Amino acid sequence: MIPAMKNPAALFVLLLALFCAHVLTAQNVKYRKTYLQPWEQRPNFDHAVDSAFAHADAVVLSEETEWRMNDRQNTTTVTKRSRIKILTKQGAAQCSRTAVPQGADPASEYSDVPLAYRENLHRPKYFDLDITLFHARILKPNQQLKTVIPEDSIQTETLQYNNKPRFAYSYHFYIEGLQPGDILETEYSYFLPFMFDFRRIFFNGVLPVQEYTLKITAPAREYLIFHLANGAPPPDTLQSKQAPDYNLTYTWNLQHLAGCLNEPGARPYADLPHLVYYAHNKAYGIWQNDQITVFRPYTWSYFAYDLVNFRSLNLQKTRRRLSSKAVALNNFFKNQTAGIAEDKPLLRLFQLHKTIANDFDYRSDSDPFTSTDERMAKITSGQRELILREMSKNQQFQGVFNRISAIPFTDIITEGYFGLTDAKPEKIPQCLGGGYLLNTNRYEIYEELLTRLKEDYFRVIAADKRIGQLNPDTCLPVFGGDLLYSVNNGGNLFYLYPKNRRFGYELNELPFYLENTTALHIWQMADNHGNPAAARFFQTPVSLTTQNYRTTNSKVSVNLSSKQISFDTKLSLSGQFSTILRGFYQYRSQDSTLNERYYRHVAAVSAQTNNTAPIIMKHDLQYPFNAELRLQYTDNTLLKQENDSTCLINLRNWIQHIITDNFTATDRQLPFYPDFEGADTYHYYLEFNEPVKIARFKDLPLELNNEFGSYTFSIEQQTPTVVLIHSVFKVETPRLLPQHAGMAAQIFNSIKQVEAATLKVIRLKQ
Repeated sequence: MIPAMKNPAALFVLLLALFCAHVLTAQNVKYRKTYLQPWEQRPNFDHAVDSAFAHADAVVLSEETEWRMNDRQNTTTVTKRSRIKILTKQGAAQCSRTAVPQGADPASEYSDVPLAYRENLHRPKYFDLDITLFHARILKPNQQLKTVIPEDSIQTETLQYNNKPRFAYSYHFYIEGLQPGDILETEYSYFLPFMFDFRRIFFNGVLPVQEYTLKITAPAREYLIFHLANGAPPPDTLQSKQAPDYNLTYTWNLQHLAGCLNEPGARPYADLPHLVYYAHNKAYGIWQNDQITVFRPYTWSYFAYDLVNFRSLNLQKTRRRLSSKAVALNNFFKNQTAGIAEDKPLLRLFQLHKTIANDFDYRSDSDPFTSTDERMAKITSGQRELILREMSKNQQFQGVFNRISAIPFTDIITEGYFGLTDAKPEKIPQCLGGGYLLNTNRYEIYEELLTRLKEDYFRVIAADKRIGQLNPDTCLPVFGGDLLYSVNNGGNLFYLYPKNRRFGYELNELPFYLENTTALHIWQMADNHGNPAAARFFQTPVSLTTQNYRTTNSKVSVNLSSKQISFDTKLSLSGQFSTILRGFYQYRSQDSTLNERYYRHVAAVSAQTNNTAPIIMKHDLQYPFNAELRLQYTDNTLLKQENDSTCLINLRNWIQHIITDNFTATDRQLPFYPDFEGADTYHYYLEFNEPVKIARFKDLPLELNNEFGSYTFSIEQQTPTVVLIHSVFKVETPRLLPQHAGMAAQIFNSIKQVEAATLKVIRLKQ
């Protein structure tokens, strides 16, 4: 199985503990023999650069990529040729490093990689990758031709795929000697022992491209469904003449593509032309005389068909008295709902989820088959692969697009065909008794408990809206997919996010990237498959702008004699700020796909700060999930004596608004999407132990208002011993057009300047 082929695109970090990316110098390096292999193409010194790209660091003059699916062997060959004009030294440095394979959908390919690792960790990687050709040459401005022998290395990463660690690889080539004015030509080809069932391909890249060609060649027997998004043109189709096993080649030719695929805060799927394809399983279409006469693109009802569950079957499972799993689940459900009447299912749901979210721990099981039960040995390695795949959430949101279905067989195994009880891989009795969830059973436990409520509930498939979005009118693979649950009570839907770390979200609480997005709801207490309610679309809940806020109120005692500064801070969190930060202050739990600025501790004003654990004064379990914390901390390094009468107070880490550090408005091509709309406020009340006077700031108070939002900052002396510092940043739009990117840059740059501020204090004679 290949993780990059069927990318799980999980919202949260599944791999952090397993990352072991490192550079190897040995693997399959037969490609080195091709470095000096003669080129089929004659050198082309034409280097005309379009005026629109004249200010770029480098321009791709031409690029041609072909994905060839090979018949019978079910393998793939990828070939790529490119010509890049180097315009600046920065462009030379950037283009001197080439990686194989190269990605075409970074948002999806990097979705499970923490932001802190993305700069140094390459994606995609494949389990089996055989480079059959790589060579490069440099065309100098003086018409000289230089053949290159690159330095190469291999990056290896341990990926968790279907609950099992596996090694995947990418190859890296360093080309020395590139200079502005050069043309770099590269050509490579690699072989993969599998076919991609589906892919999303963006035509644009990181560099601007003047001439672009994409070819997808597949056996005619493969029925490929193409979806062209955001104005992507239809392909030219060419049929080969080799009968009967002829191929079809689909070709796209495009010109003048902006280099914008990696712009921070962009959502390429929403704004850039691209294509999505999938290979049809030829089991869906118009039936006539016991055979399909016309294949049809999948519908969401067909996608959800095997994921629908039935009330009668679910309730039957709860009555299996001989199953230790059923007994443990029944006892847990009974104990948690004791004293709550059956006609109050919402209260029962609230209690069940509160216990799991707040009291349960979360662990990863590296080997689900570890057991003292000798019957586990009866499960063969092949059967274990099928079980692991069934236990993985990947199957939930890949569905029919993954054409190798293991569901029927693993149902037999996991339901006790081998007589397994406590030895089953999900280990539910142990977890419920020990108060923890495992990565291999978090979904199973939730579904079993929801079944015992006897209310209608749904598997909810939603996409991380930073990566993709479901279209109710077109059934396509889900990119950035995640699995939630919702319970229908009185016509209202209540959402549960199965916890995947120590911190758990409350009932109806979702991170911003799963809010207000179209989600597929698959009925788990259905009466029949034909009921239209079996697969329906609803919007997930949304946080109101006025309820998304963080307010930091701090009373600061400044002793100029001892140079000690003491903080007594109250932190108020609401809406998305509470969703993101409660777990951080309680457990140091982080969502590593988010901007690291969220996790700059308010008490970390310097490396020498002495602080105590925060006291949680309030935590509401219902929207907007208000939380209040009190933090007390001291620091003796912030205040410096400039001379006998003047002191400097370092304010560098006092204010930490959430901004995009690498944001550039120049030549921005795509809209900017902030995380969410809301307000972030800092109030510092400085009380000095003696009268002082602060040096005046020429440009304060600072007030900015534009279409992106607003920012205000002020330092005001109220009395001889009291100084107020006030900073408020508000985001007031969900989407900022590229022509207005300068408005965000203006606010971000102002906040950066404020963060570096120093307060000059003059002691007054008494």
